[in-house]
Amino acid sequence: MFERILVPYNGGESAQMALDQAILIAQRHGGIIHGLNVFDPAPYQSEPLLMDLGDGLPTSPIGPSLSNEAHLLKIAEGRAKESLEHLEQRCQEAGVRYRTQLVLGAVAAQVLEAAHQADLMVLARPAGTPKLRALVDTWVRQSPVPVWLTVGAPAEPQQVVLAYDGGIRAADALQVAVRLAQAWKLPLGLWVVREEEQVDEATLQQAQDLIHELGTDFASAQLVEGQPDQVLVSLTGSNQLLVIGTHGHGHFLGLRFGHTVDAVVQGAKGALLICP
Repeated sequence: MFERILVPYNGGESAQMALDQAILIAQRHGGIIHGLNVFDPAPYQSEPLLMDLGDGLPTSPIGPSLSNEAHLLKIAEGRAKESLEHLEQRCQEAGVRYRTQLVLGAVAAQVLEAAHQADLMVLARPAGTPKLRALVDTWVRQSPVPVWLTVGAPAEPQQVVLAYDGGIRAADALQVAVRLAQAWKLPLGLWVVREEEQVDEATLQQAQDLIHELGTDFASAQLVEGQPDQVLVSLTGSNQLLVIGTHGHGHFLGLRFGHTVDAVVQGAKGALLICP
């Protein structure tokens, strides 16, 4: 299911959490981890994927033969290679397949381009700089593949929880949730949140029918009323994975990448699987 797992990796704390989660997923699916390190040579001194390196990069060259810019770039390249070597070591110790890649260019764009060759992108909820948080937000919004967002310590979920509103993207998320529950032999919980009139008992029944058509069953199915962001946050937990779609016809799964998605990402107590 998740054969090709993309991990944007710079060796920072968030990247290491994402890698640990990706290793767990690869061990379950037999997938291969693609560790990608990207840096931009133009503004790289302020690029989050390079500046999450402790005290940052030195500001003066060591040797007279190198310009300050060339020296900093050389240091950045060396540290990027070191971070990928760490990824390789972790994957070897865990017994999972991997490949690493170091590319030059705009960080956000290069990661999204690489995502087109992946089945899943794994990130961790960022606790770093605003620029790093903005990068993760961009990847979640624009990723062509599902994004597994790790919250807290990486873990294998004991339950898959699907949030459904009847929209096109919600149907895609439903298929991903069902396939994951089947592959990992996990119970599947179904939740429909009613905030607008078009979401009702018929929406719940629609989801139940689709799940049955895919050859599986659900452990629970509920229709609840409430604020979408509050309900979504309440569905998260350390032992379960909340699966949601990124675009729908309503507020609930439309996420609208403002208040709702911010509240869910910031308030989540467990991992999210966000499907495009």
